[in-house]
Amino acid sequence: MSLTAQDTGIDPAAAVWERLHNEEQPRLMDRFTDGRTYGASGENTYYGREHRIGAMAGQAFLTLFVARNDAGNRLRFA
Repeated sequence: MSLTAQDTGIDPAAAVWERLHNEEQPRLMDRFTDGRTYGASGENTYYGREHRIGAMAGQAFLTLFVARNDAGNRLRFA
């Protein structure tokens, strides 16, 4: 991922995948009136799929917020 330089030399870069994901995720949720992401269990077979998506979104938001709102590197707490 770009924040930790793990996408060095990769094409497309992590930022491109982030943008594509952010554009498509609302389309998945728009299919339902209750805001869930997945329909039938065949779309994602993991039992805790909705909870996992929520946790991942929260972690990603926090990571991006800290990285974009600090002059230092808080990805590594010393």
